[in-house]
Amino acid sequence: MQLLSTQIKSRRTRNKIVLSFVRALLAAFFLMGAAQASALPKAPISPVVDDDVIALLSLNLGGRDVAVAAWANMNPFEKQTLRDQAVRIAAMAQAAERDGLPSHPDVARALRWGISSFLADAWERKVVSETDLSEDAARSFYEANRQVYVNEGLSFEKCRPRVKEDMIRSAILERLEKLGTE
Repeated sequence: MQLLSTQIKSRRTRNKIVLSFVRALLAAFFLMGAAQASALPKAPISPVVDDDVIALLSLNLGGRDVAVAAWANMNPFEKQTLRDQAVRIAAMAQAAERDGLPSHPDVARALRWGISSFLADAWERKVVSETDLSEDAARSFYEANRQVYVNEGLSFEKCRPRVKEDMIRSAILERLEKLGTE
């Protein structure tokens, strides 16, 4: 019962930290937006919907679930500030494309690696979501690899988080090997 209480408190603390971060991010966006407002179009070049803003927010907060929770806790002014910032980002990106920046070697390389990194992170999250990380699965993994942990003097109770990390790493490597043989 105490563990559950600790988890709830840590989740609340994490949510407060995330909300504080979002508010700081909004303040920065608001200040940047005020400086850029005259130079950028007033209307969006392409429609920006709330899901677009949440996707943009998730890049800064480390995931969609956190971004959705943060979005739900924002007041209308904060939401509009983020919508306006998303419109400015879309307008600047389209201006960069019109200016041919994506074909500049450094920009093209950064785009390629940015996309690759994003896709790799998304694929890793998918593999993790499909991996059984239950207590029983963790204990079975520990037993199958017991010698590795015992050599380091680690009981299952002492290395449970590491076991789950190793399970994820193993699942990723298995998937990569399977892709290499297809």
